[in-house]
Amino acid sequence: MGSAVQPEREGRKLGVCSLCAKPSTSTICEQCEARIRGELLDEKQRVEKAGHTPRV
Repeated sequence: MGSAVQPEREGRKLGVCSLCAKPSTSTICEQCEARIRGELLDEKQRVEKAGHTPRV
């Protein structure tokens, strides 16, 4: 493989998402962050519907 030189976007180094390994300027890309938020919201709604206190 080639060198580990990372391109820059808007003056910031472009890394990779920790979850999907797609290019990202942050640790977790926007798509993965949105998916995680949606999963957490679904879990919260299931727990509340069952009458339990959500995990913290």
